[in-house]
Amino acid sequence: MGRLRLVGLSLAMLAPACASTFSAKNKVASSPSSASSADLVRISPQESFVWSVRWRGMRSGEIRTQVEAAPARGPRPTVVVRSQVGAKGFLSLFVRRQGKLITRMDRRTGLPVEVRDESMSPRGWSVTRASCSPHLCRFASAQEGEAPRNWVQPLPGGRMIHDLHSALAWLRAWDAERVRQASFLSVRGRRLYTVRVESHRSQRIRTPMGPRIAQLFELRGARLTPDLRIDPTQKPSTLRLWISVDDARLPLRFEAETRLGKVEAELTEYRAPRSDLRQWASLAPISSSAR
Repeated sequence: MGRLRLVGLSLAMLAPACASTFSAKNKVASSPSSASSADLVRISPQESFVWSVRWRGMRSGEIRTQVEAAPARGPRPTVVVRSQVGAKGFLSLFVRRQGKLITRMDRRTGLPVEVRDESMSPRGWSVTRASCSPHLCRFASAQEGEAPRNWVQPLPGGRMIHDLHSALAWLRAWDAERVRQASFLSVRGRRLYTVRVESHRSQRIRTPMGPRIAQLFELRGARLTPDLRIDPTQKPSTLRLWISVDDARLPLRFEAETRLGKVEAELTEYRAPRSDLRQWASLAPISSSAR
């Protein structure tokens, strides 16, 4: 059930409005970003989220995410975002899988500075670290039974790169009136992906937190080869994400179709500092806890 990780630690199919294109040979073409992400970030230290994951309608796991303030490294403020996913319920009788994603984010740009992806499965453990700049990513990977690897992956100029956490922070600040479509590069473990995201009309949905008005985003991702061409051996993925239409902009629900069936995740718990709850007045209808 490695697909549990698809929704948990590899929602990194996810997030600025840099309109990139593809050549006829499916190579990602360089395209400058049309907007800075400095004003497109929605994340706050001490926020925490819990999602319940279902596979084929059965409860199969849980995702927990925590945002923490981080010591300054240089002139830019950063935060650390930690997510952990694990098999639970009926699925845990057959599958033992855990995973962690830890991201240090630049609070001004909303971009990942360092990403650490850990997983434990019946096949053993693996750890991948990535440090990305606008033009390259440096990777260090260790996997049980294999020699450690270090490599550098050049990036096309002008393309922004996100992981799960930075993408969610950006999507929570999406301006639907100004932007309808976007594309970006995404790092997930040892792989790079190209992702197209499109926003749709808001709709009323039922959630464990009660009925909410939410904006639907549809994301389509394709894995890239080291020369930044779309990998023809891998089937593209589609993910749907609903974010609440209020000041809190909560990621309420995820849905992904996989070769093993539909995987769904719903937000069941949200906590934020009281100062943020006062600032986000529209949080009042949500039955969430406050610190």
